Amino acid sequence: MKTVGYVRFSPRPQELVDRSISIETQIEKIRAWGKINDCSIDVFIEDRKQSAKDMRRPGLQRLMAMMKRREVNTLVVVKIDRLTRSAIDMAHLVSDCEKYQVKLVSVTEPIDTGSIMGRGFIQILRIFAQMERERSAERVSEAIQYIRASGRPWGPAPYGYRLEDKALVEDDHEQEIIREILALRYAGLTYREISGRLENLGRKPRRGEKWSTAVIAGVLERASDLVQARLSFSACSVPL
Repeated sequence: MKTVGYVRFSPRPQELVDRSISIETQIEKIRAWGKINDCSIDVFIEDRKQSAKDMRRPGLQRLMAMMKRREVNTLVVVKIDRLTRSAIDMAHLVSDCEKYQVKLVSVTEPIDTGSIMGRGFIQILRIFAQMERERSAERVSEAIQYIRASGRPWGPAPYGYRLEDKALVEDDHEQEIIREILALRYAGLTYREISGRLENLGRKPRRGEKWSTAVIAGVLERASDLVQARLSFSACSVPL
């Protein structure tokens, strides 16, 4: 089991002029922490010119692999933002530390998961991570509502329609299949029976997969013009 020092330097302009967070300075601070706490730093893992916007960094991935192999007992950083700037990613990382029994220490912050204060700080961090997740979901929901209110389509075109010049237009072939599905449903067939009937008729879903009951249910839920479907029911050529 090893004590690992993790250091990261980003190409962001403010970090390029701030020598206090250079790779070399971070290593010096971690070594000084080790001497004060009578702890030898066995390995330094570096991520040079790497942003903290996500977890996809060579050094960090190496560190995570070592943790999973249970080769690490203590992880030391100068500041938590050397690991990540995201509260959500940090919460995941802390959970991994707990899972693999790795003590996380920040040299310049009150974070030491081996202490009561450090564990309390982590609980606060998890609250902020949950707030970040919920706020992100709110922003996505608000964006979708705005797009829909403006009359623009959101996501892929639903079955029965296609996108033309950013507008939804009916797809005649798929609309016919929707009418066939509705006709079969009105005739009392179950989703599974409708699926089998469509397979026998050679009807294919948009992406070529089989007509599962979930796909049938989705098409029926998205069928927006039931009145038109009922009117065309008598003209439907599906053999019952």
